[in-house]
Amino acid sequence: MQQKQSWIKSLTTLLAGGCVFTALSFSATAALAATVYVDVDATGPAEDGTSWTNAYTDFQDGIDSAGSGDEVWVAEGTYLPASAPNISPEPTDVR
Repeated sequence: MQQKQSWIKSLTTLLAGGCVFTALSFSATAALAATVYVDVDATGPAEDGTSWTNAYTDFQDGIDSAGSGDEVWVAEGTYLPASAPNISPEPTDVR
């Protein structure tokens, strides 16, 4: 019985450690994601997309600066990308 309790305690410790590691992994991933701001009326000197004041004034610049997991937030208005990456204007598979 002593051996079984020891095995269960080891498994419980391993699982708890895995949960902590997983939580830290998700937390680190969320910390790396950024919000990129786009506002055609922004007046900040930096125009680097880090805040509404320093938002990109060009939507394409905001899209281009965003990385995997980032969110691009846009102010009121209609914004269109200058190009559509990874979209072929014509089918490439001619069978």
